[in-house]
Amino acid sequence: MGAKRRGGPYWRMTRRIVSLFPGSSSCEQAQLVEIRFTAEDRGTRVELTHSGWEKLGDAAARQRERYDRGWGNVFERCFVDYANDLQREPRR
Repeated sequence: MGAKRRGGPYWRMTRRIVSLFPGSSSCEQAQLVEIRFTAEDRGTRVELTHSGWEKLGDAAARQRERYDRGWGNVFERCFVDYANDLQREPRR
C-alpha cells in the first residue's frame, strides 16, 4: 500500500493500527487499542477495540465508561469533522 502525505503527518495506508494506550500513569496498566479499516460499498468502516481493562482492577468499570464516551466523541464528532474537511479540499 502506498504512502500518503496531505499537509500533515506522514501516513502509510493500512488496514489496521495497533497501539498500547497509556490510560494511567503505570506502564503495567496500559491497555491495547486496535483500529481496523474495512472497505465497504460507499466508504470505509472504522472499528475500534480497546482491551486490557482487567489491568485496572477495581477502577476498570469506571474508567471503561469514561473511555466509551470519549471514543464516541472522537469518532462521532472529531473524525467526522476531519473526514468532511478532506472532502471539501480541492484534489491535487
